[in-house]
Amino acid sequence: MRVSGAFGALTALVFSLIAAGACGGEEFTSVSTGGSSSGGGSGGSPPADAGCDLGQKSCNGQCVDANDPAFGCDPASCAPCALAHAQSQCKSGACAVFKCDNGFADCDGAPASGCEADLNTKETCGACGTACPGAQLCNGGQCGSSCTPPQENCSGTCVNTQTNPGHCGGCGTACPAPLNANPACNAGNCGYTCSSGFGDCDKQAGNGCEANLGAPKTCGACDVACPAAPVGAQAVGCLGGKCKCSAGRVLCSLADSQSACVLAAADPFFCGTSCTTCNAGESCANGTCTEPTCAYGLSCGPSCANLRNDPLNCGSCGKVCPAGQKCSGNACVGSCSGLTDCSNACADLTLDPTNCGACGVKCDAGEVCLASSCQKVQFAAEGWECTVAGKTAHGSPAIWAPSAAYYCK
Repeated sequence: MRVSGAFGALTALVFSLIAAGACGGEEFTSVSTGGSSSGGGSGGSPPADAGCDLGQKSCNGQCVDANDPAFGCDPASCAPCALAHAQSQCKSGACAVFKCDNGFADCDGAPASGCEADLNTKETCGACGTACPGAQLCNGGQCGSSCTPPQENCSGTCVNTQTNPGHCGGCGTACPAPLNANPACNAGNCGYTCSSGFGDCDKQAGNGCEANLGAPKTCGACDVACPAAPVGAQAVGCLGGKCKCSAGRVLCSLADSQSACVLAAADPFFCGTSCTTCNAGESCANGTCTEPTCAYGLSCGPSCANLRNDPLNCGSCGKVCPAGQKCSGNACVGSCSGLTDCSNACADLTLDPTNCGACGVKCDAGEVCLASSCQKVQFAAEGWECTVAGKTAHGSPAIWAPSAAYYCK
């Protein structure tokens, strides 16, 4: 019977490992909405090497486009771009203006300052370099002779002092711009709104919007934390404000409120999208529990040959050793050195599934030879699985395995 659930309730089973697929995705340059008075965000950390493709970097456990401003443009950081009154893009590894917010412009051409120019001032009325002459006022980006109520004249610019953060409650009273936030004015009182991708989780005005909402501890919102993972396991990351696993992995629940992103296509502890535990002796292939046709370590279709020492399939299927030679360690040799000669097959009787315990003793499908005995035992696709629920690793990867696998005692 197959069971699903926490790792601690898993029964003995067997499987082989396939490598995790690298994070995929075509290269692209996306746009980030910004709006902080500072030139960059906070809360990022240098990316770790997670085997990401060229043009990608690792941020919060995910492979992301290195030119995605939502994760910053610096290859050594994941801090989002946050330019004043602007949407961001990446250029030459740095945050740059993609589009200015309505009513603002990038008049100085300096990327770090974003769209610094307010187009409703006497000096830049409606466009960069357009100043209202003489005693004329700037009213909504147009030069004129008077202000339209409830606006009032503040040094040649018509402003609503109840809503304008540059003249909040009175002319010349500018609201401060906290970290990763835009200044705001409501009913003549100063406040602030968080820049895209940040949150004011501690409700302390002094440090502004201190929380990165792209981090696993504050994923999309202040009170959303992605679940923790056991040591060595791939943890769920935060991507686009959602807790997600890398491509090719599925989030499975474990004991102690932990979770892990597992290789669901090939892990019989967590097989398929339902994280099913396969029966002992079964493997997981393409997310489905299956019964192998051969004992583990054997191949060549229905003949189930041991390529390490079969003189008729020595190193590869159908490769026959010359007369008088034996097969040992995937190669034709003159003698069995330190191994048992089983009809020109140099066998380690403690581990050979075709000569298990004695010459000619062949293990059944789904079994493996360990300690000179054919048995259905437990293997782990990833090393961390051997340390959960009190299990320990058997040692080096088993020599019979087609790829690295761990036997858990």
